[in-house]
Parts: sequence; structure tokens; C-alpha cells
Amino acid sequence: MNAQLAEGAPLILDLLTYIEQVEKLKSKPAFTVPTEYFAAYQHELKGLPELHFNLQADGEDIWLRLPRIKEIVAPDVDEKLKPWVTLPKSPEKSPELKLEAVTCDGKVEVARDLLTDHPEIKALFDWYVENRWEPWAAAERPRRKTIARY
Repeated sequence: MNAQLAEGAPLILDLLTYIEQVEKLKSKPAFTVPTEYFAAYQHELKGLPELHFNLQADGEDIWLRLPRIKEIVAPDVDEKLKPWVTLPKSPEKSPELKLEAVTCDGKVEVARDLLTDHPEIKALFDWYVENRWEPWAAAERPRRKTIARY
């Protein structure tokens, strides 16, 4: 009887291996290869912040290192200017000066001011755009390109 068990053991092991392989085919893979691909020329990427080319690390040659960076939000406007300005999130768009400002207390409108009655607001806005927004936008545009490439 023991001889029969010893002869059948390889067959049982083969059957169990087969069952294991069939079960693996039923499970979903942990990672799928994306269908789109990344293609870029070095001259298109040169000059973008935080990108590094042709590095040596741990004896490996690295063509491109691209760390994950985050967006920097636009600089805040002065409290006096806040009700008058619409700030976009993108450095590609410019801030806009509203023609009127509405002051609310909760959900109740308290006051409504026209821009023509406040010439100092236009001067504050022009200073903000020239001295705060434009320098931020000039530095942020390449960062956003790096983020898009990531």
C-alpha cells in the first residue's frame, strides 16, 4: 500500500501545481502596463526646474531624474485690495480687477462700492501685478511645466 502512495505522490504534486497555476490566471494582476508612453527630447526639457540629466548614482547611469514638486500658490493680495481682485490659480492667466466690490456680513450685502470712486485701488492693483504677480508667474510657469511632465 505504501508503494502505491509513493508512486502517486508525483502525480498529486503535479495536479496541485496545475490547480495553483489555474487560480493565478483567475486573479487580476497587481500592475498593468500603461498603453500610452512617455516621449520627450532633451532640448524640450532643458531649463525646467528640478530636472537633472546624465547623473551617476550607485554605479548606475541615469538619463533623467524628475522629482515630484508641488505648485506654489499665487501671492496674497492686500486686505484693502482683496474684494476688488479675482486671482486665477494658473500663472498663464492674469488677475482681474472688478468694477465693483460688494461687502457682505454673512449672507447679507452691507455695501457696494464702484471702482470709479476709488482710484487708489487701481494703483494698488497695478503695483501688485507688476511687483508680486508677474515675478511669481514668471517663476511658476516653468514649475508647472515640470509638474505636467511628472
